[in-house]
Amino acid sequence: WRAAQLVPDFCQAVKIEFVETSPVLRRQQAAIMPQSANITWHADINSLPKAPCIIIANEFFDALPIKQFIKTANGWQERKVDWQNNQFTYTTKNPALYDTPSLCDIDKTLNIDIAAYGAVQIGDVIEYNPIGQAIMAQSARHICTYGGALLVIDYGYSKPIAGDSLQAVKQHKPIDPLAAPGEADLTAHVNFAALQTVAEKAGAKTYGPIAQGSFLQQLGIEARFASLKQAQAADKVEKLIAAQHRLTAPDQMGALFKALAITHPTAPIPAGFAND
Repeated sequence: WRAAQLVPDFCQAVKIEFVETSPVLRRQQAAIMPQSANITWHADINSLPKAPCIIIANEFFDALPIKQFIKTANGWQERKVDWQNNQFTYTTKNPALYDTPSLCDIDKTLNIDIAAYGAVQIGDVIEYNPIGQAIMAQSARHICTYGGALLVIDYGYSKPIAGDSLQAVKQHKPIDPLAAPGEADLTAHVNFAALQTVAEKAGAKTYGPIAQGSFLQQLGIEARFASLKQAQAADKVEKLIAAQHRLTAPDQMGALFKALAITHPTAPIPAGFAND
């Protein structure tokens, strides 16, 4: 929004729609945004105005709940959480039939393309984000109906990869995801291929996913950096260099983080994706 204020006409014309269910975060958002901004809060994406929109999902999909399925000698079993010996632990037992493994035909019931994961071995984990895919489908349908675009920036993988990516962070340190429920931030890597497939099935046009470093380079981060450092003291220039490196370097956020654009089928190629 700070950058958008460089274009006053845009700020006056745009209406900001926050999709946020937390009262605490709503208050924080209201405190950060200028009082002059035209803001409305929504509990669900379905209540967005029936009008063209620009949707920004920055580190959004990684925070949504996932399901995990483990390949066993008997088939796929869903990983669940149980309470044993006064602590939470993982299990693959069906709560309704505790001594029976919870077997799943995930390719049929969840429409997961198992072949896309390559040679899956016993013990491998496949993650599925039903809420994220539902939100993407809703967003894509809205864009196809009323116009606009959606930009997703998050960390994850471009093609389906088997693996357990669930992680928890508390006070900036990684912890066991089951150690402190409700007190840590839980995240999982985003399956961009799945989101892209859902959007295309809804009729939208997709661009990417591409590495964040490449995306920022195409947007002109080098020129922006050169402009910023001209008026800065030496110590601040060092911080700018470190920030640019963190955002674009492959060993930092440049490769792990990716960008995906969803647009109306007739919309032009969005900025940053011309070389996609």
